[in-house]
Amino acid sequence: MSSFLSRHSSTLTSLSSRLCNSSSLARQTISTTSRHFAPNTSSLRIVRMASTGPILDSNTISAITEKEKQLTGSDEPAKGGPTAQAQKHAGEPLNSNTISSITQGEKKIAGDRVAGGPTAAAQSILTKSNQQNNTGNRNNTSNNNNNNINNNAETSSASDGILHGDTISNIRKAESEITGLNQPAKGGPTAQAQKHTGEPITSQVLHDITEGEKSVSGQAQAISGGPTAQAQHDLAKSREYRG
Repeated sequence: MSSFLSRHSSTLTSLSSRLCNSSSLARQTISTTSRHFAPNTSSLRIVRMASTGPILDSNTISAITEKEKQLTGSDEPAKGGPTAQAQKHAGEPLNSNTISSITQGEKKIAGDRVAGGPTAAAQSILTKSNQQNNTGNRNNTSNNNNNNINNNAETSSASDGILHGDTISNIRKAESEITGLNQPAKGGPTAQAQKHTGEPITSQVLHDITEGEKSVSGQAQAISGGPTAQAQHDLAKSREYRG
């Protein structure tokens, strides 16, 4: 037996060495494969963070600007107004903090937050995006922003009889023709109309606008082509539109 081991010792040593090398190669292969197929958790975290909500992008800022124009009647955004505040946060998530800044800007130009105004436009985009996220449609945020802008542009007092920004803008222009001033007067027809933004144009709403008109015109009643007439015109158009 000892002579047999002596004769074949070199062969046994060679076999043992080969087995050790095979085992080492197998461990290296398993380690390399694990590295290649291990999930990149940092990338996954980035993806989740990127799809948490809408961003305050150019489309959203354009919607805010359009609402500001309807309030002021000016093509240029006001210093410190809602558009200016939104631009400070451009590229940031649209959330309660950024909306709060937009509201502060809106109060600066209108005295208070207005129904259907710049803040409402931003909130509408955020709300719709959240609804889409809840149903799993996280890739449609940009399209939703565009849809909101188009819907806002199509909404008109002359089509639904609601006191929207387009009519308030016409009231403001008519007031400016009476006063010769660019800024609406406190308690004037524009200020009265803004209190009823988003409400149906009723006799009470028209009455309040007329009272504001009388305060700036010094007349005992509404004048032809004046602020009250603008609201009445759009109300009549809406009745024709709805048949």
